[in-house]
Amino acid sequence: MSLILKTDTYTVRHVRLDDVPNMPAFFREAYGEQSVFISEQFLKFYFGSPYMPVDLATSLLAECNETGKVVAFYGCRAYKLQLFGQIVSMSQNANAYTLKDWRRRGISGSMVDYVHNNNEGNLAIGMKPSTRDFYANDGYNPFGGDPMPRFVLNLNEKTFEIIEHIGQDLGMAHERIPVKATTSISDSNIIQITPENIDKFQADWYVDLKGTTYRDMRWLKRRLVAHPFVKYDVYGYVSQGKIKAFAALREENLAPQNYKIHRIVDMYGVPKHIPMLLHYAAHEAYTRGYIYIDFAKMGNIYDAQLAESSFTKLERQDGALVPLVTAPIEKRNNHEFTCIQSKTHHEAVHRLNLDNAYFTRVDCDRDRVGRLWQIPEDLR
Repeated sequence: MSLILKTDTYTVRHVRLDDVPNMPAFFREAYGEQSVFISEQFLKFYFGSPYMPVDLATSLLAECNETGKVVAFYGCRAYKLQLFGQIVSMSQNANAYTLKDWRRRGISGSMVDYVHNNNEGNLAIGMKPSTRDFYANDGYNPFGGDPMPRFVLNLNEKTFEIIEHIGQDLGMAHERIPVKATTSISDSNIIQITPENIDKFQADWYVDLKGTTYRDMRWLKRRLVAHPFVKYDVYGYVSQGKIKAFAALREENLAPQNYKIHRIVDMYGVPKHIPMLLHYAAHEAYTRGYIYIDFAKMGNIYDAQLAESSFTKLERQDGALVPLVTAPIEKRNNHEFTCIQSKTHHEAVHRLNLDNAYFTRVDCDRDRVGRLWQIPEDLR
């Protein structure tokens, strides 16, 4: 792994696999004893990739020259992007932190400059408006500058209790997201994709988008179906052994009320099959007692199918009508901004817009566990 910068006091370089045993001490100081990042197994998986032979290979760290202590980290998750007919390497910029005593020394800036100038491409989702503006001025495409809209299907009156608790507009909630009824369906084409059956299927879900995560069976298995730290329900529309479309959802607990919701993390495939998947997922959620389903995405694809399935689109700050954070729930602004950059493919990246690009929570740091107690004991 390459050396990036060496000064009299610190060195910035790529993370090596043998750095992993030293990383928990850094994250313990950065985020506390209960941070999931103090788990070595979580670190290797989270910053790994189905396409990289070495876990953490694209992430950066800074270490003290005198002691070797890790003093800063810039997490990059390697994946692939479908970009105007090409499959290119990209980095999801997922986590960055510098210890307090090492700030204002140019460490963070050197890391940002390196990934900007050397990664084939970079994607960042979820940031303050000031950070979005910084990225936009630094050559990123911010897709017009608005945050991801939220799509909500309300299944229970308890949703209004949650909205009132966080101090949002209850009148607007009753008007915009009334409770919707669901009905059961029976369709032999809808199959739950599991670690036990996934190898029986092939992908046949190509959509002619100019910019989106490259999804293949290897990605689907590692990222969603067989994820060791998060349980996803992945429903596929399958015909003759081929997955035409899929939707991946995870349970979220709304503390302190402990009501449960189902959150769509990713949805992809032939648009005509999406309403059936949404109908099936909605009835499953209702049957399990989830009070609503929500989905955040950047891009106009599937808007019509979501509307057909009774989801309400909440744009800009209306997207914060239901809680953006869940442990505990609180009123937060919608900062789900999306920015993408590539020096190698600069022109192509800046031709992406809401009509030809598509990104979801699966592409960002928001979709992970946060606390050590949330993962199995044998993986801590």
